Amino acid sequence: MAAVVLVAAAVAVAGLGTAANPLRRPEPAASARPAGSPPGNPRPPVSPVPPLPTPPFDTLPGRTPIPDPTRTGWAVRGRLPALGGPDEAAAVRAAGLVLGRYCAQPAAYRLTAAPEPDWRRVSVLVFTIDRSGDRPRIGLRLSWTGRAYDWAGTPVQLAGC
Repeated sequence: MAAVVLVAAAVAVAGLGTAANPLRRPEPAASARPAGSPPGNPRPPVSPVPPLPTPPFDTLPGRTPIPDPTRTGWAVRGRLPALGGPDEAAAVRAAGLVLGRYCAQPAAYRLTAAPEPDWRRVSVLVFTIDRSGDRPRIGLRLSWTGRAYDWAGTPVQLAGC
């Protein structure tokens, strides 16, 4: 009987380490950790920045290819070809080129362009045509460079297009 009590006490003491600190996890075996990861973190960190949306659809027939964007923090930015302007027609055409790259069906969207305060800086909101009461699906920012518009948007919104 004394042996049973002694074994039960040993098991209880061993369990106190995790019972006292329920957030503590047992360390994985050295071979279970990826090479280079610290002992307290068994997996490499995941980047909070989403990947660029794929595929680019601007190579399909009838669409105008635009240069690959660059990533700047949480946004993607790119240059657009000269389309005239700066005016409403050029801004809407410029936003349409971005949709042509990232949306399989760009005709399913309606664009609303708002100058700030003139057409050199423009906010473009993109709504689905069949659900116009919904909030915008995509928000783009256009900036006039003196020859054409540059654009900026978020990968999360563009990926949902």
